[in-house]
Amino acid sequence: MTSQVLVPQPSALTRVRFDKILFATDFSEASRHAQRYAVALARLFDARLFALHVETPAESLMPYGEVSSSLLGKMREVREIQMHLLQESLQREGIPFACLLEVGDTKEKICEIIHQYSIDLLVLGTHGRQGLTRVLLGSTAENVFRSVTLPVLTVGPHSSPFNPRQPIGHIVYATDFSQDSEAAAPYAISMAEQFHAGLTVMHVSPEGASFGSDEPHMETYFRDRLRTLIPQFECEWCNVEYAVEKGDTVERVLAVADERRSDLIVLGIHSPITFMSHLPGRTAYQIICNASCPVLTVLPRPAANFAVESPDRAVRAFHS
Repeated sequence: MTSQVLVPQPSALTRVRFDKILFATDFSEASRHAQRYAVALARLFDARLFALHVETPAESLMPYGEVSSSLLGKMREVREIQMHLLQESLQREGIPFACLLEVGDTKEKICEIIHQYSIDLLVLGTHGRQGLTRVLLGSTAENVFRSVTLPVLTVGPHSSPFNPRQPIGHIVYATDFSQDSEAAAPYAISMAEQFHAGLTVMHVSPEGASFGSDEPHMETYFRDRLRTLIPQFECEWCNVEYAVEKGDTVERVLAVADERRSDLIVLGIHSPITFMSHLPGRTAYQIICNASCPVLTVLPRPAANFAVESPDRAVRAFHS
């Protein structure tokens, strides 16, 4: 009998990088928190940073009456001051950047800028509105990350303070094995490699699922699928941990992230028309709102990518 040596085959996973990063800000504390991550990633990937603020149109501010011209003038003056403070802050960081001021719908303007400048990564903060407040006011962050086909790093209200000495030491990547969720795997690997971070790859079986006598075999099956999705030999810089959990997806992902003292959670989210899975966009938003670290979400690109018109508009840009 001829003996054979089994050699791991090269993975189909490809590394990703970010050459152009868009940071969307409303000048709130949540945005300032997110700015630190945007700057760190721009420096690490040697990327150009675009800082965008979208101003609400004047007509949207007066549903029940006119707003005085003096008040509108003061609001514009405040925005000017905030933009210049942002510019000065980014200049001190010593990275290439541009500050953009737009007027209109936040989601629409973000999508236009992404298309115009070929952005690779979007970074934003969120106040994490939930319950009735979310129903009444909505969530800009959720509307955005479920609309753009590029990775979005969202810094939630409970994210730990940014640590420049060790920005990302451990990453949790959760998957339900759908094609959509597996699209985030290359980003989990690339971020772990760039930061030399530990990596936990996990799957959560739906709460209430019962496999009967096959339960031990199913856990082994899921663990093997995790190993196939992100093989250890793809991450030579760290030991990859594979975790199979059962229960509520949000609770288990947050628990594992807290137990590992994780600095980043990576999720592949589903398009709005494929909500049959147990890890849809709403689950991702709940994780973002309650996680003690930022969350990177990836919405797979459709077969034909969207096209955004470039109407004539005044974009006020401050270049470094």
